[in-house]
Amino acid sequence: MVEEKAINALHELLDQPLRLRAMPEFKRNGTSVEFWIEPGRRREDVLRGQGGSVANMLRIALRMFTLTTLDQKEHHRFVVLDEQVCCLRSTLVPRLFKFIRGAGEALRFEVPIISYHNRARFGRYADKI
Repeated sequence: MVEEKAINALHELLDQPLRLRAMPEFKRNGTSVEFWIEPGRRREDVLRGQGGSVANMLRIALRMFTLTTLDQKEHHRFVVLDEQVCCLRSTLVPRLFKFIRGAGEALRFEVPIISYHNRARFGRYADKI
């Protein structure tokens, strides 16, 4: 389910047919996960390709997913995004804000966002500026 939601978000954000892949690894008493995308038939590291767009979206999605696993009686659904769009192409900024808005509403999260971008580019996705 998480993978499906992340793939849908990537398609919406980047307007490209991408496949998201994850490979968990268990070593040294810990767990790590390697993520990559497959645009077409090639493998692309999420930290290097797409100008950081995939990594940013994935970070946001993973934070929200992690918080949904916590007991709501003890933990408030609240995530602060500080300059989360700093390495995105400016044309993708409104798409990411739309994604964040939709995810926040669906999961009932409060999502304060700190950004240096012109608020005219994303103001319609904010409750308050």
